[in-house]
Amino acid sequence: MEYRKDIDGLRAIAIIAVILFHGGFNVVPGGFIGVDIFFAISGYLITSIIYPKMQANTFSFGDFYLRRARRLLPASIFMIIVTVFIFALFYPPELFQQVIHSAIAALVFVANIFFWQSSGYFSSSMELQPLLHMWSLSVEEQFYFFMPIALILGLKYCKPFIFPALALGCAVSLVLAVYFAPDMLSFFSFYLLPTRFYEMGLGALLAIYLVRHPQCFNEQKYFRKIGIVCVLLPLFIYHKGLSFPSFYPLLPIIGTLLILADSSKEGLIHRILAAKPLVTIGLYSYSLYLWHWPVHVLMLWYLSELSSLYFNAIYLTVTLIIGYLSYTYIENPLRKPDFYRTLRGQIAMVSSVFVTCTCLVILTLNGNTSLLSMPNLVLTKYQHSLPEEPFRQTCTDYKRLHGQYKICTVASSPNADYSILVWGDSHGSSLLSAVSHLSDNYNVSAFNTSGCPSLLEIERTNATDCKAHNTFMMEYLSTHAHDYDLVINASAWHNYIELNLLSHPNAVDTFTSLQAGIAATTAFYKQHDINYVFINQLPKFDVDIPLFYFQHHQVIPTLPLSIFKQRSDTFMNIAADIPMFDFSDLMCDTTYCYAGNQDMLFFRDGHHISNPFGEYLATYIETAIYQQIQRGRSYD
Repeated sequence: MEYRKDIDGLRAIAIIAVILFHGGFNVVPGGFIGVDIFFAISGYLITSIIYPKMQANTFSFGDFYLRRARRLLPASIFMIIVTVFIFALFYPPELFQQVIHSAIAALVFVANIFFWQSSGYFSSSMELQPLLHMWSLSVEEQFYFFMPIALILGLKYCKPFIFPALALGCAVSLVLAVYFAPDMLSFFSFYLLPTRFYEMGLGALLAIYLVRHPQCFNEQKYFRKIGIVCVLLPLFIYHKGLSFPSFYPLLPIIGTLLILADSSKEGLIHRILAAKPLVTIGLYSYSLYLWHWPVHVLMLWYLSELSSLYFNAIYLTVTLIIGYLSYTYIENPLRKPDFYRTLRGQIAMVSSVFVTCTCLVILTLNGNTSLLSMPNLVLTKYQHSLPEEPFRQTCTDYKRLHGQYKICTVASSPNADYSILVWGDSHGSSLLSAVSHLSDNYNVSAFNTSGCPSLLEIERTNATDCKAHNTFMMEYLSTHAHDYDLVINASAWHNYIELNLLSHPNAVDTFTSLQAGIAATTAFYKQHDINYVFINQLPKFDVDIPLFYFQHHQVIPTLPLSIFKQRSDTFMNIAADIPMFDFSDLMCDTTYCYAGNQDMLFFRDGHHISNPFGEYLATYIETAIYQQIQRGRSYD
């Protein structure tokens, strides 16, 4: 296949978009589509290379995979080794274990599966995973593995139907991508090959068509113009709140394919894409992609307090320098077969494999604790704050994992006099760390869905399943109202208000939506004679508390009481006439709210309570629950 400079120009657009997006540059809110451009290019190029060889019976699996290995592995393995060693020196042990596991997953091309299984609403540490970007390379490697096999089988057994079969595969993949991307909490659609296949498959379709009909589109003078618009437009109109990928990658992919379809060397668009600056960046794009994210994560850890101007200037400069060095001294020299025929090359290859495997095994088994200069007290307090609340998977994640809602049992005792139900979002879920420690006098049930406020008739922006969540609860309580002595509504009220996330059919904004939702919910409770109480949200901090504590060596973040009161009063004024628990006095004095004390950290991130604090809270909440149950009975 003849080398095309304009393809490297396309790669340059893709990598620039990705680097700027991950750097937080608002000028390209849709910069993440750079990955989709890479996918389309990869599908096209790989198929353009292997399909003619397969037709001519000259294709060799061994040669193909060897070329892929020389092209991709040296630079990526070197990046992984360096990244693991650097982060071993300062990362918290739990976070570093994720780095090690992701490194192993990346080395065996299943990083996308690893991050899919690791993803979740609570995964605030995902942005601190320096190998997170390897998910896309794993998707490509999986495509490189399966696509040649599929084409060989197709040519052997159903040659006339290869094109329609591949088109059908793309259609099925697109349907899966749309089906599994109902909202921004879906991860299957984002990470896995079945829902990403169509992005590379469409490139493969174009390649097969052009092999059969070469240069058939070269006279289409508008292809490149339409294509560049389709590629550039999503960079500015897409944003990370979209239910991605779904069908959204189609626009930049179609644009990419329109540019790829025209192999002529004429026109303004070709001259721009084939210009030396873009071609050079395109040649460096793989190394730039490999290094941009570890650099960004390293800077987030040490330089996050810099102004965005200085942060981004350093980020771009370091990324470009390391990308250049990686391409010049690793990627480009080691992709040439002559290197591996020399004794020096063979020794280097064997040594690197041995060192990599040995170090990964040692770090996996022993962790990095011995490498940290950290007092045991700091490490212990940090580690105790991290575990997720009890019943997380069996309660809160049940819908996401099993596809259906259910009321789960948190505590059950034959001697219990009272039954309570916790209804909420992730804050209701974190409250389970407290209510699971109530005395045997209480049976406790729960129904929580992350990101969904526990209010009837309310919908949340970018989360279409919240209405179904609340409808399920309404129908359940309609027939089980008298099974419970108290229903506790626990949600991130302040967050929803601050981020304008709530909507109601009869409301104009978040405030009136919240009023309408509270009115509908309390009216339902009164109609069914349900004793209920709301819990005011505890102070919310703008940093991850355990990470901040670890990074700053025993410094516990504080929040001015005035800021918390401002957030709290907004909600409390709306909910002024309803029963309310407020435990903020357990962590606030007359001036500040504290994220921990000498014994424990109160939060496992910036606003979800930790298990140690939940256990501490249990005594106070049990007293409050008992008093509210008695008040409810006095009204009967």
